[in-house]
Amino acid sequence: MKKLKLLLLLSFTVVLFCGTLSGEVKANEIPNLPFAVTKEEYLDQKSFRDIHGLDMSDKAIFRALDQNNLALKVYSDHDIRLTLSEWEIVQEIDSMTDYLEEVKEIIGTDEMKYSDFASVYIDTRNQGMVHINIKEDWKGNGKTDEIVDEIISSTPIKEKINISYVKFSEQELRDRQEIIVQDDKLSLLGITSVYVHYEKNTIGIDVEKINPEIISTIKELYGEDIYIEESPEEIKHGRTDPVNYMEGGLAIGSNTDPAGTCTFSYSVRRLSTGENNFVTAGHCASLNQNVYQGGKSIGVVNYSTDEPGGTLDVALITPKSGKNPTKYIFQNNHQDVTIVGTLEPSIGIAVRKSGKSTFNTRGTVTDPHAAVRVDDVIVYRARSNYESAGGDSGAPVYNAARIVGHHTSGNSLTSSFVNISKLQSMLNVRVITD
Repeated sequence: MKKLKLLLLLSFTVVLFCGTLSGEVKANEIPNLPFAVTKEEYLDQKSFRDIHGLDMSDKAIFRALDQNNLALKVYSDHDIRLTLSEWEIVQEIDSMTDYLEEVKEIIGTDEMKYSDFASVYIDTRNQGMVHINIKEDWKGNGKTDEIVDEIISSTPIKEKINISYVKFSEQELRDRQEIIVQDDKLSLLGITSVYVHYEKNTIGIDVEKINPEIISTIKELYGEDIYIEESPEEIKHGRTDPVNYMEGGLAIGSNTDPAGTCTFSYSVRRLSTGENNFVTAGHCASLNQNVYQGGKSIGVVNYSTDEPGGTLDVALITPKSGKNPTKYIFQNNHQDVTIVGTLEPSIGIAVRKSGKSTFNTRGTVTDPHAAVRVDDVIVYRARSNYESAGGDSGAPVYNAARIVGHHTSGNSLTSSFVNISKLQSMLNVRVITD
């Protein structure tokens, strides 16, 4: 009997020892990397694959990063190396992302008026499946059948359309969101943001610290279906070489320190005058203030707003002579992303942020009109799950090479950015692409 116990103990020890040496790596750990593969490349692949529903194994990542593998393709729109089959999947996701605008027009929703009929979002992690959630009261209606037929007939990939019937319309969810936002209990409950959770057809609420009492109180006040997560209050927040041609992603500031305090967004053109302006976050630069990049002045602020409860947090800068606007973003190097246009943020689309502090981080849009608490004031921003930190404010947020907005606040879990469609409409400007 003693011998049997000893044998079992030895067997158990061997199993533990072998498990330690097996090379298994936890999700938050970096494995031993092959020669010429950097930590940044590995993490970027991991993040991109997670967002787009691709194979996240180290084997797949190392295969994609193998410079000698001629069967791989650099997908330039996303600056990522993929196999041909993976590249085709991402192309389909991009095609369905573009199609979202047409679906929103069909169901009658836009940034100014939400739909009483349905809502739509894309699931990039499910390789671009577009979900249309129709309010259940409309089921069996002849008009509904016509709209569904129009959606299915116009989609580029019919297999990637899913129709569901749900309790709340988009407008009803926005009305619920507004009621919660107006409640003076927000700060007492530690609520940091209130958003529409399109996938669950309910309201999502972030709180500073989650516990059973907080959960019970929130559900009692606002509904048992409320989705609650823990997320701390959002914090406002070498790209330092002096240049004459300004690119999104460069470090800028209000003094001559090259390290900067914020990030350059992109350049715009005023439609009324044709004047070109630089852009950053409004809380980064005040009216008539000099702005510096690489220790050199790039211009003076001619417009700045960071209004409480508003939708904009933007500063426009008149370029100094010799400092020129461009259509580029500094992602990993100068001029490595060429801006080709803009894209209105929609639920589920993939986005990337290029900032001075956390550099390149990826995520998806979780709500284009979330109520976010910043410095105890509620503001409306597009919400995403990309990582950010102080100093990233102003960073361009983009899908492939299309500007979606610029970063304004966030933390390691959630981030917020200004919706580019609202910015262009409210300020009568257009992002420079020429």
